[in-house]
Amino acid sequence: MLPTTSVAPHDNDSASNMKKTQNNQKRTVQYARRLNPVSLDWYLTRKMEAIVWNFSGREAIMTEKTLKGLIKAIKSPEKVRKLEIDCRECSSITDTQLHHLGQKLTKLNNLQSIKLNLTNCDKITNQGVKAISNSLRRLPSLQNLDIKLSECDKITNEGLKAISQGLKRLTSLQRLNLEFNFCKQITNEGLESMSKNLRRLVSLNIINLDFSNCNITNQNLKTIISENLKRLASLKKLNMHFLECKNITDEGLKDISEGLSQFTSLRNFELDFSRYSLK
Repeated sequence: MLPTTSVAPHDNDSASNMKKTQNNQKRTVQYARRLNPVSLDWYLTRKMEAIVWNFSGREAIMTEKTLKGLIKAIKSPEKVRKLEIDCRECSSITDTQLHHLGQKLTKLNNLQSIKLNLTNCDKITNQGVKAISNSLRRLPSLQNLDIKLSECDKITNEGLKAISQGLKRLTSLQRLNLEFNFCKQITNEGLESMSKNLRRLVSLNIINLDFSNCNITNQNLKTIISENLKRLASLKKLNMHFLECKNITDEGLKDISEGLSQFTSLRNFELDFSRYSLK
C-alpha cells in the first residue's frame, strides 16, 4: 500500500482569504481618506445635463464631507436635467447631509428627474425628509420623482406629510415612486394626507406606492382611493404594495375595489398584499 500524507489545504486557503479581506479593507479606508470631492470639479464644471452618483453600501466613502463636496462641485446647476443618487445601506447618511442636498436642489430649478435611494440609511429622521420635501416645491419642471426610504424606521407620518406638502406644487409631475417599506410608524393618517395632495397633480400617469410592513389598516382606504386618487384624470397605471400589512382584511380589499370602480382612465392596476400578488 502506498503511503498517504494528510494535507489541510482549507486552512491555508482560509488564512489566505482572511489576509486578502484585511488588505481590501485597508485599501478601502485608505481610498476613503484620499477621496477629495474637489478633485471632481473638472468633470462637473462642464455643461452636464445628467449626474449619477452610486455609493451603495460604501459608507466608509460617503461621509458628510464627501457628499457636501460633491454637491458643491456642481458649478452649472441650471444645466442639470437629471439627478440620481444611490446611497442605500450607507448608515453614515444623516439629516445634516440631506439638509445640504436640499439646499442645492433648490438651485437645480430645471430638473426633470430625481432618483434618490436612501434605503436602510437608518439615521435619517423626519427632519431630513423635510429638508428634501421643502426643496421639491421649487422644482416646477420635475416630471419624474423616485424616492426610496425603506427601512428608515425613524420616519413617521410627520415625514410622509412633509413629502406630500412638497408634492402638491409639482404640477408637471408624470411619474411618481415612493417606497416606505418597513417604516412601521407610518399609518393610514400619513397615507391619507399624501393622497389628498396627490389629487392636485393632474399630469400624473404612473404611481407606485410601497407601504409594505407599515402600520396600515382598513381605515379610510375607500376614501384614499375613490375620493382622492380618482381625480387624477391622466392616471394610467397604479401600483400599491401592502405586503405583510396584516391589519388589512377582506373589508379593506372590498373598499379598494369599490374605489377603483370610480376610475375612468386607469388601464393597469397592481396590488401586492401579504405574500400574494393580485393583478
